[in-house]
Amino acid sequence: MKRSRFPLLEIGITVLAVILVWLIGYPQYAEKRELSKRYRVIVNMYALRAGVENFAALNHGKFPKSIQELNTPLINSYLNNSINAKDITIFRYSSKEEAKNNASNSKNGRMCGNPGGLGYGYFICPEYILACGYGIIGFDNYGIPLVEKLPSGKVQILVIWE
Repeated sequence: MKRSRFPLLEIGITVLAVILVWLIGYPQYAEKRELSKRYRVIVNMYALRAGVENFAALNHGKFPKSIQELNTPLINSYLNNSINAKDITIFRYSSKEEAKNNASNSKNGRMCGNPGGLGYGYFICPEYILACGYGIIGFDNYGIPLVEKLPSGKVQILVIWE
């Protein structure tokens, strides 16, 4: 009966190979998983926009002031459950132009919410007493607004506005 002289060495090499593959592959996997969640939040932002525009089309151009007025199914990619009214932060803008502001010190940049949730801000025109403008932001896994880095190096808030 012939026995292998170095079984521990063979097992050790196999374990080291598996660890090396994990060390090389896991950071890329984690980065892609986070990017996928981020894109899901962006998809939810556009789905919320579609719901808001649909509501406006059916209500003579009036935008909703609450999420209960909408019927849009959304999925929170960070918490892996459906987004309901409590996951959407509602706020009001003081001017219509404020919805477009994507600077980090703007109202959009100062908002916070549930990880993977959304923020919906609206502006009420004084002469119409109706919501006549809106902005939608998404929140990352820390509950702060999603940002995008421009080629110039400038960082700005990702905002969908009308």
